[in-house]
Amino acid sequence: MITNKKLFLLGAIFIPTLSMASTAPLNNSQPENTGTPEYLIDGDMVLDSVSEFHTFSANRAANTSGLDSAVGWPNGIVPFQLVGIASGSQNEKNILEAMEEIERASRVNFVHKTSSHSNYLTIYGHALDDEREKNKICSANIGYANGGRRQAWIPSYCSVGTAIHELLHILGYRHEHQRTDRDYHTRDGQRYSLTVNDRYVPCTLQSAFRTSSLISRSRPYDFQSIMHYSNSDRTGCTSGATGKAFSYQNLDTGAAINTLGNFRMSNGDLQSLRDGYGRNRSQTPVFLGSSHKDETSLRISVVWYQVHDYPDYFRVNETSEEFIDINRNGRLDVGTPMTYRISASNYWRDAFEIYFGDSLPEKKNGYRYRFTVEACWDGGACSSESAAQTISVLQRAREPEPYIEDNVSTDKEFYVRWNSQPQVQYFKAYRNGSYLGQITGNSLKQSLPSGTYKYEIQACNARGCSDKATLTHKHSVKIEGVPTSAPRIDDLIDSDWDNIAEFGFYKVARATEYRFRIAGQGLVYTGSIQTPYQDTDGGYKSIYRKAPDGRYQVSITACNINGCGPTATETVSVWSDF
Repeated sequence: MITNKKLFLLGAIFIPTLSMASTAPLNNSQPENTGTPEYLIDGDMVLDSVSEFHTFSANRAANTSGLDSAVGWPNGIVPFQLVGIASGSQNEKNILEAMEEIERASRVNFVHKTSSHSNYLTIYGHALDDEREKNKICSANIGYANGGRRQAWIPSYCSVGTAIHELLHILGYRHEHQRTDRDYHTRDGQRYSLTVNDRYVPCTLQSAFRTSSLISRSRPYDFQSIMHYSNSDRTGCTSGATGKAFSYQNLDTGAAINTLGNFRMSNGDLQSLRDGYGRNRSQTPVFLGSSHKDETSLRISVVWYQVHDYPDYFRVNETSEEFIDINRNGRLDVGTPMTYRISASNYWRDAFEIYFGDSLPEKKNGYRYRFTVEACWDGGACSSESAAQTISVLQRAREPEPYIEDNVSTDKEFYVRWNSQPQVQYFKAYRNGSYLGQITGNSLKQSLPSGTYKYEIQACNARGCSDKATLTHKHSVKIEGVPTSAPRIDDLIDSDWDNIAEFGFYKVARATEYRFRIAGQGLVYTGSIQTPYQDTDGGYKSIYRKAPDGRYQVSITACNINGCGPTATETVSVWSDF
């Protein structure tokens, strides 16, 4: 079964830009020469000198493979400092978020500049000059070059996507729309053409719409690249007319494509970034949270760092089976396999959620579910990188509700019963503090003499046991007649070093009370002791009294609520056992 599911994103790329609060503390703003460079080329790409303009690749380190005729940052490490940008401002947040997105997609690592860094990036919170401020243009140098100080100008009006664009310039990437093959190229077996409408190109961006031989990408032309200018309306430099500067067409179908550029890195951007800087972070999805769930309305969070390019959808395969016999049919049932298709059209960060309980059916209590997640594309291909997670759905056992069933109140037998719960695997029972064991049913049969009994019952499953439910039962057993036998008295009595003697005897049937008299050595003891009712003779009972060595006459009478039976009398000897 295939189920389409909307993607729940944990975050989004765009954060509204706010004016930098004048009262907020500023980031590092050490004095630097921030004068306008001699040349500004290609709209927002800035060169530092005339010589660099004419000898762009000469007299410096060798260009880095995978970059656009530029030198990459050694080991992908970019020390940076922010100048004129308020700490905690939206401007700072946008820049740091842009850095984070690039780091997640590659081995690039932006680190805060220290005094030990002589090669670093300075990002200013103002525009390059008044003209760029007026036209809200953000700017940056290209690549690492020969090191030293590299610069970017990212004011508060620059969005996260624009900040990514400028940082990719710093990393060595130029504009996609300035490729020499833009006028005619093929992609996915079809022919395309890009035409520039010069009458709508602004004065400050004239060179940015010309082709450049410095762009050295070997991958197919990517009109969805974040390094491709958008096709928004612009006002021409000489004409003063407003319109779209690009016309992009599929030559095979004649269809016009008006949406160009991007606010995020495209698949092609990711591939180009990884061509230049590699990709070595986790490629395996990670399931978050416990592998046991209380609720049947599951919410599964998945984090996939540096997912393989940008997928069109995530495919989640599900299998399930009972792990306790929740259906009480004597077997462990197997659930129906399911496949869920989760749209990734809005995928940007690294996490998404699958929620069962709204548009998707809830899971079954007592079942174990195994989910496998893959990244897939509409063409049918799925990544070889995937992960699986097994989640057991089992509600915690609730405290049971015990009650007594004693239909014949005068006999010995009665039942302790409690309510059933489908998620319970067994119960624990205690009587007067003593553990009676595990019980798989919902009742406990008892056969006991008269007395007061305190029961404690716990409901348990793989998640643990509930609190103890307590029940006290005062049990009365009807007694027929009086005892017919006399107790048998031990004739040899031991005493300890403190002359405490143990006068012992054997109990008889029907007796619940034994009345005694012990006399000798000038001492006389009388009294009674209570015992549980029993149907047969047997069992030993002791009476402890202080008694020096010598002979004593002991008389014991067995009694119950109906009266007393015969009396046993015996002369016994007490001697010290030490």
